Amino acid sequence: MPMWSSSALAMLSLSNFFLVLVVGLVDKTRGEVFAVGGAAGWRVPQAGKVNYTEWVAMLSTLNFGDTLLFTYATGEHNVVQVGEEDFRRCRATNPIATYTDGQTLINLAKEGGYWFICGFRGHCLQGQKFMVDVVTPAIRAPAPNPTSGSPSVSDPTGPRSSPPTNSAPSSGPLGSALAPQAWSSISFPAFSPSVPNPDNSARHLPAQIVAMVVFSLMGFFFV
Repeated sequence: MPMWSSSALAMLSLSNFFLVLVVGLVDKTRGEVFAVGGAAGWRVPQAGKVNYTEWVAMLSTLNFGDTLLFTYATGEHNVVQVGEEDFRRCRATNPIATYTDGQTLINLAKEGGYWFICGFRGHCLQGQKFMVDVVTPAIRAPAPNPTSGSPSVSDPTGPRSSPPTNSAPSSGPLGSALAPQAWSSISFPAFSPSVPNPDNSARHLPAQIVAMVVFSLMGFFFV
């Protein structure tokens, strides 16, 4: 049975601490995942099935770090991220990124507007398009200690507010199909967009560096 020196045990404890820190850093980069179009997915809108303008209106505010999931039939649809002017004209000739895998996850890694269309002929003109505006989530301030006789005040920077009840149908097939779906953590088949997102990989770079340092230290002491 090998004997462990006090310095080796100390380094092992330090390594475990850094591993926990790495997991924490990676977990903080995760936001919510929203299925585009709800149960209807990403398709040419049909009467009573899906309306992407209404779907966006039903969403709570999209924050930095959230993710959009596009589900569609490969070869029949795609996802094209474009600029505002190309979005308005339904023009896919100068895309920011194009995705064709059928299970497209797009991380909203920047603040501001995102514009998406289907690049297949005529689909965008029939309404297969939408835009979202991404904001930085507000940081909730610590609540003050309650005092007797003081009125209660709601926290304006609390959890995301629910959308107005009259922003979209609440019943019927359209309401159930458009209902936004969000998960704090979710697994999907691997996807390979034709244009990588450098911002998303850069966000995980500090965690990767820490992990490399940890395993290098462990290899130095235990070889």
